[in-house]
Amino acid sequence: VQYCKILVNKGEILDACQALLRYGPPTEASNFQLYKVIAQELFISADASAAGVLREMLLRVVTNNMHLTPPTPKAISEDRSPQAAEFGKSLMVAHLQTVHARLKESARSPEVIARISVALCRYCTEFPVDRAFYNAGMDCKAAK
Repeated sequence: VQYCKILVNKGEILDACQALLRYGPPTEASNFQLYKVIAQELFISADASAAGVLREMLLRVVTNNMHLTPPTPKAISEDRSPQAAEFGKSLMVAHLQTVHARLKESARSPEVIARISVALCRYCTEFPVDRAFYNAGMDCKAAK
C-alpha cells in the first residue's frame, strides 16, 4: 500500500491500480482514501484500459478479494459493508465505462452504446459531468 501511495504521488495512477490488483487491495477503511483518489483519477483518464483495471480493483475491494463469481448490482446495492457502501457506485461506473469502451472498440451496437452513455449520466457525481453529457449526446447522435 505504501508503494501505491508513492506511485499516486508521482502521478502514476494506473501503475498504482495495477499493483493493488496484482497483490490484492486490503479492505481496511484506512485505505479508502487512496482508492478514492485512484478511482477519481482513472475516471478522468483518457486511457481505454484504465476503466477495466479499475473495475477489477474495485470488485476485489467490494468483495473482500474473494470474487469467484461477480455479485449482481442488486447484491452490491443491498450490501451494507463499508466497502460496498463506499465503492458500489464507483464500481458500477467503472463497469459501464469498460463495457462502453469495449463496444466502441468493436464498433457494434450503437444503440447499446448510446444507452450505456445515458446510463452513465446517472453517476455524474463520480466523474466529470461535462464528459458524461458530451459522450451521451455524441453517442445518441451516432445511434440515430
